[in-house]
Formats: sequence, structure tokens, C-alpha cells
Amino acid sequence: MNNLIDSLVNVSISISNGTANTSAFNNLLLVDLEKANGNVSGLNSYTTLSEVQYSGWGEDSEIYNAARIAFANGAEVLYIYTSMDKDIETALETAAKNNGWYGFTLIGDDTNLKAAADWAEDNHKLIGFTVDVSDTDLGAAANGKADSPMPIDATYYYAVAYATKLGEDNADNKYMAVAAFAKNMTYQPGSETWAYKTLSGMTPDEWDSQDAYYLAELGFNSYANCAGRNITLNGKVTAGEWTDIVRFRDWLVDDIQTRVFNVFAENAKVPYTTAGITMIENQIITSLKTGQNVGGIATTEYDDEGNKVEGYTVTMPTLSSVKEADKQARFLRGCSFTARLQGAIHLVEITGVLTT
Repeated sequence: MNNLIDSLVNVSISISNGTANTSAFNNLLLVDLEKANGNVSGLNSYTTLSEVQYSGWGEDSEIYNAARIAFANGAEVLYIYTSMDKDIETALETAAKNNGWYGFTLIGDDTNLKAAADWAEDNHKLIGFTVDVSDTDLGAAANGKADSPMPIDATYYYAVAYATKLGEDNADNKYMAVAAFAKNMTYQPGSETWAYKTLSGMTPDEWDSQDAYYLAELGFNSYANCAGRNITLNGKVTAGEWTDIVRFRDWLVDDIQTRVFNVFAENAKVPYTTAGITMIENQIITSLKTGQNVGGIATTEYDDEGNKVEGYTVTMPTLSSVKEADKQARFLRGCSFTARLQGAIHLVEITGVLTT
């Protein structure tokens, strides 16, 4: 999906691997193409569960219960798209005309999952889904001796899968992806990790360390009790990248684009001079500093020899190096930056010695 802003301010960021077309990275979309409600259709936003119920979804409906889980896990604005149109690409394209959401899940029939994941990959939106692995031999699946329970190829950078063993005592676990998305998207991009989160309304599965390893190998995230605390495990997309890094990168692209575009929109003219180039540079620096302040980009550090290691560097063309053809076309090329991701600690190994 092409945006006008991409042609005016083109930003490309690689993770030495995925740009966003949205400015709202904290909101979740529920998509239901089976049971469109008689009171509403299309895309609508809600800020309370009572609003959802007032729109006609009863307590026995999947939309109501998914919304209940989303709000219980911190969602402030929840988008719901309903339609009897079975074309998931058309539905998502229609919903994406409102750029107020970033992650989405499908409610009800999951036959559209592969097409929805393809759309998410092409349009840089996170899709979350939950898979019942009750009848799966995880070890055999992880070792290639049985079919994987993963319903799509585990190669997507925008698909986030959660595994659970569904039963009567944990029926709400079917909404685990909803809970995890709502919880993690309350954090500012770059400030969070998608592991070690406690989810309201979710029942932890009795995974042991071997189960958790197999699930991660298969591309799944999971929910378990560890040392008396219920936590999410793994924190990755199916392709193996950290989910928080994918989200932060998309936020950074959007932030740089918006800031640079506003320079054009808010000034009578950005001159093709050293001063004009500096105006663009300052906006890139502001975005990188913001990303650094929230924890997405590393701060300046020093190596073992005392040499300074910058968290980021920005390189801009000098006016004298710009080709005349680019000046005539009013095109500024050669703007670049490098930044070190701050990352997060998920695992620790500690050795010690006790002496008498």
C-alpha cells in the first residue's frame, strides 16, 4: 500500500531485515467477517466495553469477549471492523484507510489467516493469532517428525503467534493474542519487550522448559507460570525477529517521515542551502534522540579502550557535493544514519563461588 508521504519523504530502515503506514502504534483492530452486527458495520472505534455492548454485541459474542480481554489488558482505543464480505484483503484495505491502528487479530473463522498474514507483511501491520496445540507432540513437530501446528509458514516478520492448550477451564485463552497485543501496545515503541508480561484473563499453560523451547523453535510465543508469576515467553514474530524491534523500526520510520514532512508543510520554503539541509538533519536527529530516550536506541557508551561509541550518527550531503541535476529537481539525496539498537536482556547466566 503506497502512501503519498513515501514519495515525498522516503525513509528506509533495515535491521542489518522490514515501514509503517500508520501513526498510531498503540491501538488494536479486531476483524470479524462472519457475524456483522445489525447495529454497526465497517470500522468503528471504542474506548469502553460498555460502548461495545451498546453497539449490539452481547456477552456471548466473540467480539464482546475479545473486547473484554483487550480492555482488561490496557487497551485505551479499540477498533472493530465488521462486514459480511469474506474478502479479507478488501476488508483490511478498507480498515487501513483509518491509520489509527497498528496491530490486528481475526475473530472467528481463521480460514483467512494466510491471506491476512500476507497482507500484514506487505503493509507492515502486526497480525496476532492464537493456536490450540492440545493434540500436538511438540517435540516431534520441532524435530520435523510430525506436522507443525503453525498454520502459516514460520517466515513472517509481521505475524505473532501464541500457543495454548484450550479446554473448559481456560476458554478465554483463545484470545491470548488479543491480550498480548493490548498489553504490549500500551508501551511506547522502543520502551518494551514482548516477553515477561502478565496478561489479565489468561490462564498459564503448564509448559516445562523443554515445551517452551520446542514452541519457540516452531515460531510460537507462550504463556506460563514461572516462580509464582504468570508471564509470556519468547517475544518474537514467527520469522524469529524480536517483535518490539519490528514495532520500533516502524515507529521510527513514521516519526522521521512525519517530522521531515512537517518541515516542508510548515515553512514557506526549505531552501536548497546548507541551512535547508540542516533543517532536515535536525528532524532526523530529533527522531533518533526520541527513540534513544524511550529505550529503542542505545545511548553513547565507551569500549574497553575508552573510545566513544555513539548511539547513533547522522550523515548528510554537503551543499558542494550535490549534483546540479538534483538541485534542479529539488531532490536531496544521500541522507543516512546508523543507530545501535538498545535491545533487552531476556536470559542470564550467573556463576558464583562460596568459600569458607
